[in-house]
Amino acid sequence: MNPGNPVFRESSFPSDPGASKRAMTLEGTLAKTTISVVLTLIAAYVSWLRAIPATIFMPLGIVTLLLLILIVWKQHLAPFLTPVYALCKGAILGSISLAAETQFPGIVWHAAILTVAVLFVMLVAWRMQWIRATHRFRVTVLSITGAIFIVYLINFVLSFFGIRVPFLHDATPIGIGISLFTATMAALNLVLDFDFIERTVRTKKSPKYLEWYAAFGFLITLIWLYVEILRLLQKFGRRGALYGGR
Repeated sequence: MNPGNPVFRESSFPSDPGASKRAMTLEGTLAKTTISVVLTLIAAYVSWLRAIPATIFMPLGIVTLLLLILIVWKQHLAPFLTPVYALCKGAILGSISLAAETQFPGIVWHAAILTVAVLFVMLVAWRMQWIRATHRFRVTVLSITGAIFIVYLINFVLSFFGIRVPFLHDATPIGIGISLFTATMAALNLVLDFDFIERTVRTKKSPKYLEWYAAFGFLITLIWLYVEILRLLQKFGRRGALYGGR
């Protein structure tokens, strides 16, 4: 069973007996992940300082989506396209974060700290085996993540017709509960990512370039977590529970 992240599929990490010394390693994957995260942060900071014009934001989003599809289909291009994806995604995140910060000063710092804290807690919980990626756990998280994706997809399509999915964007207790639940699922997907990468490194001799592909997949989950936490804090802000009720 694959984790909820569509990037981490067994078929995407084939064994290569000839890889031997040039096989995918945990250290190499961590290094590539760090580089990807740093590039995302740099692009986000630049975008924060120089707000992206509305005329550029949509094309940039389309380019990011095309890069995502291309990397998933052509994993061997990951070493070249993952840094580009990180920069494009970072620029978008910087713009989104700036809009949130303008409305609720201090919210981005809080969202970033919470994201790092959740990442650390989930890593410790997985390492200490407080949370185990059992078959039942994978199936449950995968099923719920798939359902969340379908709801978001429906909301995206309906938005073109001026229709919104009830409660999804509301700052009501139900809306806050939905965001809290979704953020929790994003956090649990981190555990599946940790487990999948470790099992792949331990049981397979996958090609070295897949370290970049694994970093790309992990970056997707981490960004999802940050966005969900940011959205949750925005809902609290709109209810007046945080940031002075702006």
